[in-house]
Amino acid sequence: MQLTELDGTVLNAAWSVEQDGDLLAIILESAGGKTKTGASRNSDYTRALVLLISRLRELGAVIEDALVDSAQTASLSEADRRLIDAPLPLATTTASDEEIRLLLTRKQGRIGMHPDARKSGNERKRLRLRVAVPGYTPELLARDLSGDVESPVEKMLLTLDALNVQRSPDGTSKRHQPLTLLWAIGRAVEGKARQVPWREARTVIASLIDDFGHPTDSPKNAHLPFLALAGSGLWELSATPPAKGKHGDPRLRWLNTHPGTTGGLTEESHQLFAGSRLAVSTAVDRLLLDHFDGTDERPLLTAVGLGTTAPAVEARRRTAYTGKLGYDVVVLRRGEQHVLRRLLLARGASQCALCGAELPERLLVAAHIKKRTACDERERRDLDNVAMLACTLGCDSLYEHGYIGISDDGVVELSPELLGHPHLNEHARRLAGRPVAAWTGSSRDYFAWHAANVFRAQARDEPRQDG
Repeated sequence: MQLTELDGTVLNAAWSVEQDGDLLAIILESAGGKTKTGASRNSDYTRALVLLISRLRELGAVIEDALVDSAQTASLSEADRRLIDAPLPLATTTASDEEIRLLLTRKQGRIGMHPDARKSGNERKRLRLRVAVPGYTPELLARDLSGDVESPVEKMLLTLDALNVQRSPDGTSKRHQPLTLLWAIGRAVEGKARQVPWREARTVIASLIDDFGHPTDSPKNAHLPFLALAGSGLWELSATPPAKGKHGDPRLRWLNTHPGTTGGLTEESHQLFAGSRLAVSTAVDRLLLDHFDGTDERPLLTAVGLGTTAPAVEARRRTAYTGKLGYDVVVLRRGEQHVLRRLLLARGASQCALCGAELPERLLVAAHIKKRTACDERERRDLDNVAMLACTLGCDSLYEHGYIGISDDGVVELSPELLGHPHLNEHARRLAGRPVAAWTGSSRDYFAWHAANVFRAQARDEPRQDG
């Protein structure tokens, strides 16, 4: 079957999933040589293996065993064909997808070779990965690993993106609908009934709004998401409410006089979340990133019955961008900036890398050290090193426009051009000589690019902006 990258590229790699005792087996066919039509056979073997590892990590899978499974090695014992010494729990291992790929391929070259052979053989042999992914059948696992852009998971994500969520006066999205959806997803995961009577849902939704909503989100409006989600394609009601009038809203009175009216996920959505850990982790991740910035996620997930999904969500964020990151992909999976900022915030204190101030999260942005448009594909995916947190109190703009730069030993330098802007200079002076927390051996080249291409190292002829 096909394996599709995030940007829609279909890889030249043959693979399948089958039952293997109590486990599931992913078989990746060998690469090399030509097909009958003259095309290279399974030329994307390496990319496919990295992609499969990444998606298995999102599912919280454990690689219990890995074997060379070629016809040429069939006479060897499994011990002589084994590629790993112990199970690999992908959600908790610190090894990157590429490091795991190397672990699985480097040993292949000696398997089946004569002990005295000077050179290793093919490192892209037929591979059998025995994996533990609770709740999955071979068919479901193949579907979720395939990356088909028409898959139910992708359709669900597009529906989440289209949610008609109201905005508060400060521009933040109201959390009524996201909280209600998280609760409904939790019910699916826990195997609870799909439809819930209004009399029961009212109490739960109001409590969630009270505990995890914005200060302006009122628990008294628990009926709004219960009703509004029916237009999302993810939710349905057992009866049709009256239309909202021009001079009032009769729907709450209608619900209260019909307390047995039920609401919940559609049958299709409920089954998707009940049967696909990938659907759960991607939906939860999207809802959290889009609507719960600054919220302690663990208590929230526990409250909605999704406490066990937290490791899978965190693993997903670490590996979310192994594919290409063109703007078409960002449209499909909106969130590079969301993920980048959340990863940076998760490292510790909410602190500006330039001035060192600890600030509310809403005053910190994910600033690319090297301009994103100048990054190649590998650099864009280097989320751990290509960005830093910068505050909106001036540091982000000073860095972006080159009025400050970072020296080769990691301290802030001021542009001589600041002398022509007294007010700006006064603001920037306190940064001079400060060590930059984000400067490391791994980010050094990105800062060097900024110093060479953005930093105003020499004063330019520019009219003064300060009177």
